Amino acid sequence: MRPVHKSPVAQPAVCDDGVLQINHLAYSAALPPSDLCMFINLKPHLRRTRFAANEPLKPVVEAWFEGQD
Repeated sequence: MRPVHKSPVAQPAVCDDGVLQINHLAYSAALPPSDLCMFINLKPHLRRTRFAANEPLKPVVEAWFEGQD
């Protein structure tokens, strides 16, 4: 099954609306796969929490990382 944003119907519609599509890798080459598992474990910790900006989020994430082995 093809992702919705890549469907033959969606692609022309997006282009007609003047939206610029930027193709990028599905992963970050800057992070080795072993580092990606940290973010998978962080996600449940942040679930149902909303931050209006990055500044209040930073200490929460830093504290979580400090508590990891």
